[in-house]
Amino acid sequence: MKKLVLFFCAVVFLSGCASLTISQVTSRNRESLAKLYVGLPRSNALEIMGKNPITLNCPDVSSKHAKQVTIANPYRTETLQNADRKFEVAYYAIDISNDCLVSEDGLIALVFENDKLIGWGKEFLQGINKK
Repeated sequence: MKKLVLFFCAVVFLSGCASLTISQVTSRNRESLAKLYVGLPRSNALEIMGKNPITLNCPDVSSKHAKQVTIANPYRTETLQNADRKFEVAYYAIDISNDCLVSEDGLIALVFENDKLIGWGKEFLQGINKK
C-alpha cells in the first residue's frame, strides 16, 4: 500500500514538471476565465489564471520531434494611466499557433484597478482606453 501511495505522489509531482500541449494550455486558460468575477482580488485572479511559466510541446517542422517552448504566464503585463486612474493589465494566452507563437489576437487582457479585477477582454480594455 505504501508503494502505491508513493507511486501516486511521484506521478502527481512529476506531472507538474511535464510539458503541456497547446490545446491543454489554451483550454485551461479558457476554463479559468469562467472562474473570474469583477471585484476579485488581483492575487486571487492571478492564482486562478496561473503565475508560473508554461512549457509547451510544439511540433518542429524541421524534424519529426517536438520542441519545447516556454512562455511566460501571464504572457505580458503593463500599466496604463488614464486621466487620474491607473490600471494594471495582465495578458494571458487563449490562442496559440501550432508553432507555439502567441499573437496579440491570441491574448486576453485582465484589467485591475486598486488590486481588484474590474473586467477583462479587448472590448473592456478599449473602453477604459477611451475614457
